[in-house]
Amino acid sequence: MVHEEEGRIDGWVSTGPCRDDDAKTGGEIYALYVEPGSWRKGIGRELVAKAEQEFWNRGISRIVLWVLEQNDLARRFYESVGYSPDGQTKEITIADANLLEVRYAKRK
Repeated sequence: MVHEEEGRIDGWVSTGPCRDDDAKTGGEIYALYVEPGSWRKGIGRELVAKAEQEFWNRGISRIVLWVLEQNDLARRFYESVGYSPDGQTKEITIADANLLEVRYAKRK
């Protein structure tokens, strides 16, 4: 799903079935992006709400997402829209750096 303003896409969200073995019946927000110049305008909240509604309409009652442990801004955003860490973490490698991701979850 995308958010468009004056013919320009300034945000998007990517979703699908949860890829985690312990949560296969849930949905997952794979990625959320909002142009930095469009932050604090409610676009991220709108995109998350649309994604959630799609899941709820399909009978999916649990949504998860992964966020880098050190990304305090993203973590605060997800917490502000009702997500919380569910205790799962995983290590990923980006450009030769080992980073920790934290899984967040929300139930209907």
